[in-house]
Amino acid sequence: TIQMLGIVPVIMTKDLVGKSVAAYSKKSILLMISIIVYGSFNTVYNAAVVKKESESVPVYVQNSVLYGAGSILNCLFYFCTKTPERSHFFFGYNNIGVIMLLCLNSTAGIIISFLYKYGDAVLKTLAQPMSASLLVFISYFFFDLPLDIVKASGACVVILSTFRFIELQSQHSKEEKVKTR
Repeated sequence: TIQMLGIVPVIMTKDLVGKSVAAYSKKSILLMISIIVYGSFNTVYNAAVVKKESESVPVYVQNSVLYGAGSILNCLFYFCTKTPERSHFFFGYNNIGVIMLLCLNSTAGIIISFLYKYGDAVLKTLAQPMSASLLVFISYFFFDLPLDIVKASGACVVILSTFRFIELQSQHSKEEKVKTR
């Protein structure tokens, strides 16, 4: 709940009169809620599959299969949709930002698999708003995007609540270990 409330200021903006309004339309917000609901079910299911399957198939093998299948499907899609305007496979990938984004997204898939195996769906779910909040500050410092007090405070609430949750979970785990001895 604290994280959800902390994210609200990040998506808010001010209109010409200075009144706080949502930066997105009702349709966009409904789409975001749908994606969140779908993502929640997807996260729990994926975590269960990775934990179950990693007993017989190591996580790195699972990732190799997923990335291999993704590469094959993308190549097939490329050849099926090839046009004379896009003559080569890496058309549009001559920007360093695009290459960095691809590399970071590929590592995210690997990291999420290990989060599922060694953590749980809750930890992965906490990581999403945490990364969004960190991006608020990264965008300000590296890309000169505006940062106001509302966005900064919302992002700080998310970051601090995440660290506090992890700290409390760690204390709870230590207490459980002591009780079981």
